Amino acid sequence: MTFGEGNTQRTEIITFDVVDITYPYNAIFGRNSIIKFAAVINQAFLCMKIPMAGGVITILGNQEEARRCEDNAACAMKNVHAIEADNNDGEDEEAKPLSPGQHNKDGVMPAEHTKKVLLCEDVQDRTVTVGRGLEEAEESRLIQFLRNNQDVFAWSSSDLRGVSREVMEHELRVDPKVKPCKQRLRTMSEDCKKAAQSEVQKLLDAGVIREYSTQNGWLT
Repeated sequence: MTFGEGNTQRTEIITFDVVDITYPYNAIFGRNSIIKFAAVINQAFLCMKIPMAGGVITILGNQEEARRCEDNAACAMKNVHAIEADNNDGEDEEAKPLSPGQHNKDGVMPAEHTKKVLLCEDVQDRTVTVGRGLEEAEESRLIQFLRNNQDVFAWSSSDLRGVSREVMEHELRVDPKVKPCKQRLRTMSEDCKKAAQSEVQKLLDAGVIREYSTQNGWLT
């Protein structure tokens, strides 16, 4: 993917997922692409700025084309949000329990229509929630799929290790010539203090964070 022209351009290798569906947009690039280009986006002005060695590349969107895409997307989704007329002339009907397989109109399924399934027989706390209304064959395929891919779940803080720094990285861009300023100590309740210490200890044990040595009261 290349932005800019001539000497003021920048190119990065981006992997796209190609999907065969009707959609008003030709391509969508998300967080990974934005991070790779170190881009800054202003959605209100349809403007994106990308830094490069020779300056900043500015890309402006087309307002008319954006409105057309929004209109097309809204028209395509009308059938999804169709509202059926009530048969009781507007009178509220007493709530009836849903049968297995029947979905709530608001899209939320009551807890009694779901069940927990173990992904690993040896580890009792590794469970997922599935609907009770699934057909037996469909439920078996779903559970088997989840069990085959259970390595993608993060069950604890230690499972969060190994994420590539190209995906997300936080950095404090401070001037080494400026002396750090120590903020006043903020008091916490005992419950909050214990909870914070517990979470920090989990991250320390998992190796996600590490303690820095200090010298003369300043971080080094």
